[in-house]
Amino acid sequence: MQNNINAIIVEDVKKFHAVIETFLNEVAPQVKIIGNATSLVEAKEFILKLSPQLVFLDIQFDAEGKTAFDLLKDLSDLNKLDFQIIIITAFNQNEYYEEAFNYGALHFLTKPIDKVKLKNAINRVSQ
Repeated sequence: MQNNINAIIVEDVKKFHAVIETFLNEVAPQVKIIGNATSLVEAKEFILKLSPQLVFLDIQFDAEGKTAFDLLKDLSDLNKLDFQIIIITAFNQNEYYEEAFNYGALHFLTKPIDKVKLKNAINRVSQ
């Protein structure tokens, strides 16, 4: 039996949280969602309070006028970037790939999510 992986979903579109959770239940039941954030402010609070092992992170947060990289920089400055990152986004520009991997992202998944790629990403987290 595999150990559970505590995770947080950070996605500004609420209905997409359910999609991610449904896919995780199918391909990676060892992932336990311990928090759902729809803003970067909420995400920072959850990460600092809950100490997840994994964060599923969207990039664009238009309502806040920021990106996930603003959050990652804040957490890095606090020396609290101690979790695995899987980016899930509709934005797949090259500069986003580079910045995501600069922050140690394990995987960069584009929407719509491919279940096989999601499972492979989770397998990398487990290793």
